[in-house]
Amino acid sequence: MTKHIPLQATAACAAVPPSAVLDSAHLGEIRGALGTIAADDRAPRRTLKARLQTLLAIAGPGLIVMVGDNDAGAFGTYTQAGQNYGTTLLWTLLLLIPVLYVNQEMVVRLGAVTGVGHARLIFARFGKFWGAFSVADLFLLNALTLVTEFIGISLALQYLGLSQFWGVIAAAVIITFAVSTGDFRRFERFALALVAGSLLLIPIAVMVHPPLPQLAHDFFVPKMPAGAPLGEVMLLIIAIVGTTIAPWQLFFQQSYLIDKRITPRFIRYERWDLCVGIGLVIIGAVAMIGFSAAAFAGRPEFGAYTDALGTAHGLEQAAGRLPAILFAGVARRQHHRCGGRFAVDRLRDRRCVSGGAFAASQAARGEGFLCGLCRTDRVRGGAGGDAGDAARPAHQCGADAGRRAAAERDGVSAAVVQRQGRARAMG
Repeated sequence: MTKHIPLQATAACAAVPPSAVLDSAHLGEIRGALGTIAADDRAPRRTLKARLQTLLAIAGPGLIVMVGDNDAGAFGTYTQAGQNYGTTLLWTLLLLIPVLYVNQEMVVRLGAVTGVGHARLIFARFGKFWGAFSVADLFLLNALTLVTEFIGISLALQYLGLSQFWGVIAAAVIITFAVSTGDFRRFERFALALVAGSLLLIPIAVMVHPPLPQLAHDFFVPKMPAGAPLGEVMLLIIAIVGTTIAPWQLFFQQSYLIDKRITPRFIRYERWDLCVGIGLVIIGAVAMIGFSAAAFAGRPEFGAYTDALGTAHGLEQAAGRLPAILFAGVARRQHHRCGGRFAVDRLRDRRCVSGGAFAASQAARGEGFLCGLCRTDRVRGGAGGDAGDAARPAHQCGADAGRRAAAERDGVSAAVVQRQGRARAMG
């Protein structure tokens, strides 16, 4: 008995393009800030040196997206937790580590396998309404966050005794320069330099020297501040969660992977990059809560948080002017980097949406992309069409097209995916 295939399914299969890559600029060698991987480099990494060189070339997306979360809002939230409640809320950071990893590792696989941004996949899978909603929400939240970044810059300038007017203008110029270098490697080196500046939070903590046993205990043993209003504590816990995990991270890291041309073959290296970034952001958060708790312990200002400027003055009174200057300097550097991060985020997502929403056939292809995410370490497949596409349902064509697109980016033979596609159709 002859099986009739709907005309729409046949048209959808015929309309599927052979690749999901946005343009030729997203194909070729990986040029990272700390190394380069040639486009035709498929040699196995058997030695520790080769693996470290590959990791250095891949490093960047995970570090920048994670440390970028220590922005003005994070500085205010973490120091408020330390000044008002000591180190009793450190355990919330421990609970957020697996959440951070699961969220960001998901977009690592999405970006490496599909070759398109997070916004474009939302349009493809869930339609125009939710795609437009997610992007509009991202733009609005990023714009509001930019306002808080410049507030943080002005507070740091006020403490340092510099002109707030000219300082804010200079910060805006630096942010514009950071996203207008015209070279991906130059931008990544600039961003990683600012990431390195965030490590100054560690010597600040050393100079204030909060009690390490107490830090370790409160990090691993959950408890609520004694005698504190439950409503206020819960609001602060929600603020800690909100400032540590944010939607922009999903969009940014997935787009960054595509711009850096990272393919499924290098996903495990990007996982390590992400883990290092999570470690740095947690260390920075613990340091801020720890030194703000130690600086205000036993003083009238304990439990009466005002703003980051008040934190700087408290550090100066507790441990001298140097840690306070470092705190203000780190805050300003972080705000510069975060502002550039948000500017790049908006530009990338606008580019992903500028081509319009996917047609029905492209939506089927996007669904196929999602089906291939379970094979994260190495995707086998190839580019090119298959004469049997017209005889298969649309969802199978979309799945095969997604695998062909991912395999094309890794340069693997097309015959493998064609054989797998025929086997699935016969089964």
